[in-house]
Amino acid sequence: MPAAVPSNPELQHACYQALFERSSVALLIVASDTLRVLAANEAAGHCFDYPVERMLELNLDVLFHPDDRLSIQHALQFNKQQLEPIHCRTFRSMGEADLVEMEVSKLECNGTHVCMLFIHELKQLRPPIPHSNATIQPPLVDIEDGFLQLDQKARFTFVNAKAEKLLHRRGEDLLGQVIWESIPEALQTDHHFHFTMALQGHWPSSYDVIYPDCQVRHQVRVYPSSNGISVVFRDVTQHHIELERLNQEQARLNAIVNASHEAIISTDAHGLIQIFSPSAGRIFGVPHEAMLGKSVEMLLPERFRAAHTNMREEFARTQCTSGRMMGLRRVKGLRSDGVEIDLEGTIANVLIQGHPVLITTLRDVTHNLIAEAEQQVMRKRLSHLTHRLMLQEKDLIRRISLALHDQLGQTLAAVRIVHETIAALRSQGNSVEQSRLFGQLGTLIEQSIREVRVVLADLQPPMLGENGLAAALDNELRNRAGSQKDMQMVLQAPPEVAGIRWPAAVEHAVFMIAREAVENAIRHSGANLLKLSLAGSPADLTMEVWDNGCGYPANAEATAGHLGLAGMHERANSIGAHITLNSGDKGGAHLSLHWENAE
Repeated sequence: MPAAVPSNPELQHACYQALFERSSVALLIVASDTLRVLAANEAAGHCFDYPVERMLELNLDVLFHPDDRLSIQHALQFNKQQLEPIHCRTFRSMGEADLVEMEVSKLECNGTHVCMLFIHELKQLRPPIPHSNATIQPPLVDIEDGFLQLDQKARFTFVNAKAEKLLHRRGEDLLGQVIWESIPEALQTDHHFHFTMALQGHWPSSYDVIYPDCQVRHQVRVYPSSNGISVVFRDVTQHHIELERLNQEQARLNAIVNASHEAIISTDAHGLIQIFSPSAGRIFGVPHEAMLGKSVEMLLPERFRAAHTNMREEFARTQCTSGRMMGLRRVKGLRSDGVEIDLEGTIANVLIQGHPVLITTLRDVTHNLIAEAEQQVMRKRLSHLTHRLMLQEKDLIRRISLALHDQLGQTLAAVRIVHETIAALRSQGNSVEQSRLFGQLGTLIEQSIREVRVVLADLQPPMLGENGLAAALDNELRNRAGSQKDMQMVLQAPPEVAGIRWPAAVEHAVFMIAREAVENAIRHSGANLLKLSLAGSPADLTMEVWDNGCGYPANAEATAGHLGLAGMHERANSIGAHITLNSGDKGGAHLSLHWENAE
């Protein structure tokens, strides 16, 4: 039974090092990214004919045949699984080449990706056979790229299966032929220049070539060697089309971002700005290119930055493949000159290549808020002015009413008494004409008294002051109904509402609005039914007027000449009430007034 490996780490390391150095198999350890030799044993030194110390200064490009380097690089990619050993040619220090079989083991050591190469010598290579594929090993025959070799006279010495498909020619028809004669269209491309430079100057090159007749695009790499050149190429037509499409989409996206009047800011999960649109630069007063890579918190007043960082990180953690968007409440921004601005917008969390990206759109509403505040001030001033005008109107009506009742009314009453006395005294001796004139004078006096009473009723609604709003409206509808035989008028006021008394100013304004609505219905609606309802409590009041007539005209509230509707709104504003006007689906007009006690 074999002894267990000692648990002492230093002893373990010494054992592993002894196994590595004394192994009869050539062993190399190389970095996966740079292909630099990190360690080599004595067997590897014999295989490549280099001292071990010298090999630690080299990379695999020096140790293997130039024509095999691509396949070796492909096999040593750390993210590519390699199951089968590969065959390739070494390049010894004296320029000799040996065929070897190499196994690749990939591992991670202290955070570094490395590959351990197990190299077994097979046999020494014979000189290449002209115009034959026999010199090329299976790894180059089966690679996914097109691969071909040309000798010093530009004659084909090898063509793999993929190259046959890309060139649309059979390999046996090309071997031994000069490329410019067998593929004359190649003379019209960059191939001739790069192939000639590689053959004469031994300079490698990489380029793209386009065949105009078939719109095919190839990506080509040329490597010089002692026998000629090796050419690796692939069809990148579809890749180029997709790249062009992506470039067009990127151009369209850039145009949209640049043309947007709203600020568009894109950040990563750490809040570093990736996109900062020109409009964002205009809003924040900083060149948009100067903010790339900077923290988005720089755009906020300092007192909000910590809270915004927490919010942004929390939102970034809520990843969603289809994206997540939410509206931003009004936020404060900071211009480059230190002035704070008000912003509104949205923020979206999307995944791009597996990484969360936050896309924010913002608009500057500072001027809107200032204008809104000014409008509120103006509305308050207008409401206050309207309230004062209404009070003045009410006081004027009161004084006119007193004058008509206490002065003109009393005077007319005295005239009537005097007239009656004169008529009684002269009844025996008056002529027929005198009697007629006295009778006419009496009629005019009675008419004047009635007209004064009508004016008093219009100026100072009867029963409103003593009995309240419901009683005054009931009296109003009864008086109106006497002269409107074709219209039914109904008051709906429950007993618990009819007894409520609201502030005098409120009752007066609501009564006058109701009177105006009833007058409009009588004059313009053509209705035969009118309903007026009251509802509410001492702290609120709702009054509605509905008829089954033609309804309000379109934009009635804004139409010139509808001063009655404007007056309704002014009266409602004076008491802090709100009016809505609309026409029903089946015709008719509907007015609704709502008042609440603001105290």
